[in-house]
Amino acid sequence: MATKKSDGEGFAPLLGQGILEDEVAVGFVSGIFGTSGDVRVHLYNRESTYFRKRRSIALVDGKGKRFSAELKCRSGAGARVLGNLGVLRTREHAAALRDWQIAVPKASLPQLEATEFYLADVIGCGVALGDEVMGTVTQIHQTGPVDILEVALAEGEVGYIPALAENIADIRADPIQLHPAARELLG
Repeated sequence: MATKKSDGEGFAPLLGQGILEDEVAVGFVSGIFGTSGDVRVHLYNRESTYFRKRRSIALVDGKGKRFSAELKCRSGAGARVLGNLGVLRTREHAAALRDWQIAVPKASLPQLEATEFYLADVIGCGVALGDEVMGTVTQIHQTGPVDILEVALAEGEVGYIPALAENIADIRADPIQLHPAARELLG
């Protein structure tokens, strides 16, 4: 991550705009916690242990400006994930980061099991039954224990496929291969 001169707020601006092609969004700052500049973090994979150690990240604001930071997370009460960005010292600084995206280099992410996938790798992929392409994944809905793939079909229709082994033969293929029983999920 190449940086420019410090912005004076404790974060060094990064070159580029938005989340870069070799990065993946892993969550966003959802609020503040406490009085010393800690933040609440929404991680797309809340169970991940990746941020138990302090890690280099890119913070991306709503206009696409990028800033270098380091993030360490811990569990909070209930489903909360609390983060420390190191240089923040006040609630006001933490509040200014609300809704900023958190991105990391794809190469720094852990290797996945055969049945696991990164959301960013699935969005935009075709969905097929054999050689017949049925549509394209446009969004992933995280509904708790099962992620749901939203698929744009022909003529503006939408289908939903639970990411379960009984529906998906190969999620890492492009296009993603479905089991024949999943055809009824797409109409």
